[in-house]
Amino acid sequence: MRRGSRGTLFPFIHSSEEWMNGKSVPLGFTLVEVMVAMGILVVGMSTVLGLLSFALSLHRTSAERAESALALEAVVGELRANAFAIQKNGEAGEPQEIRQQLVPSHDGLLYSARFRENPKLSGEYLVELDISWKEKGRLRSQSYRTILSQEIPFEERMKRLPRK
Repeated sequence: MRRGSRGTLFPFIHSSEEWMNGKSVPLGFTLVEVMVAMGILVVGMSTVLGLLSFALSLHRTSAERAESALALEAVVGELRANAFAIQKNGEAGEPQEIRQQLVPSHDGLLYSARFRENPKLSGEYLVELDISWKEKGRLRSQSYRTILSQEIPFEERMKRLPRK
């Protein structure tokens, strides 16, 4: 298969006879070939680095959303347990507005809650939640809405069960 430099299947492979006879044998790559290869490498690496940067940004956003969902779940759990104070007659009372309370188990997050009763359905409240935090020296906040029913907290209901 190796036939020398003219008309060969592999023009970059030369016989030792050609080299020993002093024939000019091209060794290595030309400057143009090296520059083209470097250009292709730079374009490829730039694309890969751009994709990595995008993936990191997407991961950070996803982690922040997961943290937000956990904080919101903690706040709603706290509201279900404590928003409706038990009155002297044993019934659940009216909710009171909450301002700038710490979110349970989430350092640096504060929440506020406003309650509006549904005029069509007694005992049902629209709760407007504001969760706030400091980011890069600026106060940020996010608002959410949910519906809560006026009821005695689960822990209190369990205490009221007859004991055997």
